Amino acid sequence: MTRLVDIDGYRVDLDALASVAHRCEPVLCRRMGSCCAEYDVWVGEAEVDRMVGMMPQAARFARHLRGPDGALVNPFRDLGPDAYAIEEGPDGLCIFAYLGGRGQQLCSLHSAALEAGLPPQSVKPDCCFTWPLSIATSRPPVVSIQVDAMNFPCNSPREPDGALDEGIAQIVEGVFGAGFLAAILKAL
Repeated sequence: MTRLVDIDGYRVDLDALASVAHRCEPVLCRRMGSCCAEYDVWVGEAEVDRMVGMMPQAARFARHLRGPDGALVNPFRDLGPDAYAIEEGPDGLCIFAYLGGRGQQLCSLHSAALEAGLPPQSVKPDCCFTWPLSIATSRPPVVSIQVDAMNFPCNSPREPDGALDEGIAQIVEGVFGAGFLAAILKAL
């Protein structure tokens, strides 16, 4: 039986959130699969504006964000009103992905934000920052875990113990705030 609780206009799947441990380990992505290669990332105008503003800094990490003439490339496909998809690079990864010095797969937007002293969620696409959470666009929206989250090395099953895994708790707090996280923990 799935336990759902309503918090601040969202329906939260407590069992799903409590059943996953999440540790982002970019060095595993190259060998064992990566969310940067498995999903089409659709973004809206506000997200595009955030990313475009950070592109010069991101291009310092992901050099392929500049064309042969040195100009920034267009990393988006226009899908219609307020809908864009992030392009893939020749390796099939998100165009913002790059390899770090220790062979880890990293996000140039994330790296540029950290270097600038900004929270990564202020420049990354919403779905990238919230992953492996799933936020369905139903009414009310349902907060759960991506169906295929266990296919990736950064997620593992855990026995629910009345709490959230630290990695999941950090994402919930970063996306929804401390009060939302506290309400989940109380409901658990």
